[in-house]
Amino acid sequence: MTSDRELGFTPTHKLREMIVSKEISPVELTESHIRRADELDPKLGIFITRTSELAMDAAREAEAAVMRGDGLGPLHGIPVPYKDTEPMKGVVWTHGSLTYKNNIAEVDSIPLSRVKAAGAIITGKAALASEKNKALEAAGVHVVESPALIGAKMKEVLG
Repeated sequence: MTSDRELGFTPTHKLREMIVSKEISPVELTESHIRRADELDPKLGIFITRTSELAMDAAREAEAAVMRGDGLGPLHGIPVPYKDTEPMKGVVWTHGSLTYKNNIAEVDSIPLSRVKAAGAIITGKAALASEKNKALEAAGVHVVESPALIGAKMKEVLG
């Protein structure tokens, strides 16, 4: 059995090969991703919105497609976060601003629709690094300021 940490560092193309060969199921992979997010998100502030239940529903559908032998997209069964710059139908879309904390997207953006059509499983909306996030932090929401900061935090947390 591969650990959650090992799966977290496994390249996407390898994860897809593991799904196609039934070495791991989309459900198992998504559960692993969610456990890893549960562990790391409080330390790294990765997500502004988590969509674990939606992700698990999508993972079960992805697993059924594998078992039926359906054609699989290039990201089939791969769990991924998606930046909060894009709307995701039925999910809070803040644009990185507390002003929009109650804004629920009515549709998926075109890029997000394409990622989903490729088979990706969206596990949440990733926090944005911008001046707008200072308002979110003031409200008690931890956000990552920059890729350099997240890199430094990851090095500290992951060793």
